[in-house]
Amino acid sequence: MKNKIGKHWTLGVSLFLTLILMVAISFLYFYFKLTHRVVGRYLEVNHIHLHYTDEGAGEPVILVHGFATNADLNWRLPGIHDELKSHFRVIAIDLRGHGLSDKPHRPEAYGLEMAKDIAALMDELGIQSAHLVGYSLGGFLVLKFATLYPQRVRTLNILGAGWVNPEERNFQQSLEAIAQQLRAGRAIGPLSAAWPEARRKPGVLHTAFVMLMTRYFNDPLALAAMVEALPEIAVSREDLASLKVPICVIVGERDPLRTSAETLCANVSCTFILIPGADHVTAPFSPTFRDSLVKCLHFYDGIKY
Repeated sequence: MKNKIGKHWTLGVSLFLTLILMVAISFLYFYFKLTHRVVGRYLEVNHIHLHYTDEGAGEPVILVHGFATNADLNWRLPGIHDELKSHFRVIAIDLRGHGLSDKPHRPEAYGLEMAKDIAALMDELGIQSAHLVGYSLGGFLVLKFATLYPQRVRTLNILGAGWVNPEERNFQQSLEAIAQQLRAGRAIGPLSAAWPEARRKPGVLHTAFVMLMTRYFNDPLALAAMVEALPEIAVSREDLASLKVPICVIVGERDPLRTSAETLCANVSCTFILIPGADHVTAPFSPTFRDSLVKCLHFYDGIKY
């Protein structure tokens, strides 16, 4: 009897220690992915240094990441960067306030300045026009860019994002509250939680990821300044109607920003692709997501799909 108890106890301890080891390995792997960066080059724009990578060959594609993340997490980790690099010249920027780029604490350093950064990067690399690809915040930013520099956009690819009417005041008030939380040093959830017309609230994984990134892996004062300036990148209904470039919108079925994506396509001609069962975090990891993006980018070459 004692031998049986001893064996069960030993087995239990072994399983417990194995579980602890697996958790530790998972944590270290996750931490490595969050902190390991591919270091590229820097561009200076009005004394702000912006980090970017430039890889591959072919037509230029500029990737613009989402809020509180960086180019590697948004594009390399899900395998999107490598997939695109085999077809195109891929330029991925760390937005000011993020990643390896400078992080000013003044709201006036953000807003329209973030759209101008993309134009400055294109000038630096001698690129007259490019495919623009933006995820989440990056999607809203490239939409604004297209209204400011329509001649510089070959195709406009808006992923996990869409359009919000700038006359929506409740959303702007929510942004002010989010900025105050960041300035107080508190972690925040996804910006989409403040979206007035969202069908769904952000999932647990999405919320936990943004809280982790805003609390431990970003400069909260820089993020607060950026959030306060977000109304500057709003696009009016008139400017939206003036867009003539090919537009592709890809969004997860369960993404809280799906409503904004549908609203965009209700107001302009676009290709709308829904990723079944995916939310804001999981959609970029879907092979369907990557394949759909490649097809959208080839639209400029006249390839129909």
